[in-house]
Amino acid sequence: MTESDIFKKIQDIVNANPVIVLGSGASISYGIASMSKLSEVLSDFFSTKVYSDAKSSDAVFVFLDNINTKKMGLEDALLDIQMPLPVENDIRGCVWNEIQKEDVKVYERVVNGEILALSNLLDYMVYDRADQIVNIVTTNYDRIAEYAVSQTNAYLNTCFSNKPIGTYDISLQQCKSHPCYVGSANVLKVHGSLDWFEKDGKLFSFMNVRDYPKDYNPCIITPGTNKYEKTSQLPYRDLMQQMDDVFKSTSGFLCIGYGFNDIHVHPNLLSYSQKRKKPILIVTKDITDAIQNKVINANTYPYIIISDNGGKGTLIHNSIDKVPLEINGKDYWNIAGLLKIIK
Repeated sequence: MTESDIFKKIQDIVNANPVIVLGSGASISYGIASMSKLSEVLSDFFSTKVYSDAKSSDAVFVFLDNINTKKMGLEDALLDIQMPLPVENDIRGCVWNEIQKEDVKVYERVVNGEILALSNLLDYMVYDRADQIVNIVTTNYDRIAEYAVSQTNAYLNTCFSNKPIGTYDISLQQCKSHPCYVGSANVLKVHGSLDWFEKDGKLFSFMNVRDYPKDYNPCIITPGTNKYEKTSQLPYRDLMQQMDDVFKSTSGFLCIGYGFNDIHVHPNLLSYSQKRKKPILIVTKDITDAIQNKVINANTYPYIIISDNGGKGTLIHNSIDKVPLEINGKDYWNIAGLLKIIK
């Protein structure tokens, strides 16, 4: 296909209001910690942490050996061990603290007037339509998606009530927004959020706290063997079901910075794309091994992948042509670049 042909297909996918799937790549450019950074943070923490029980000490020893000696990635290093609860809680706390400190900086940038690229994309997709609903599925804990929606006229729904101390109710996703809003954005955070907390079996949302409150547990699912157990609990169980419903009914998938590495998201995404012939548009700096193997090599889904071409411009793969299209000197592999294509 020619550049004009591919751009027209990209425009058609976005104009049909696909579900947006945000991965960590959508946040890294704002300073949010990557998996490799979190691996360093946890390695530093556990190198000096002392536990009184042997199970915790042994688990930490294996983890550090996986990271420092075997050079395993964080997800694989943690999946290799059944972490005792004290260690799991420390992992959650470390991850929360590291991402929270960078998320606060993004919030301050937004307050000081910076317009997020995602905001411009959402404005384009809503386009002054009161009844337009944009669905966003994300595995990220940060609140960049929420900040972006807040910079538009759309109603924001996270399934927590919009109060300084919010409470959880999955039925909120079905609420009709107030007439003063233009459109709605449902943000389904399937691995939790920095502002979600649990205490005594009850779920709360605390707006922009700098430290998590005493006696509360952060509601984020961190990598590890317990990750799969957590998804059977609230709110994750409900959010996974909502994600599945959204995937069933969507016109297509717009994946931004998503590497297809999460077992909770990409299997359903790919299944519905294949069954219903719904297109997958991937916007990413790098083509991960998972994208290469599960999307490109599989070649069973209608896809377009926009990626960086080694700093020389843009590379666009698609499910029709065997040879990718090279566009020199133009960076279309981020949200700002995508907007240049579709506007």
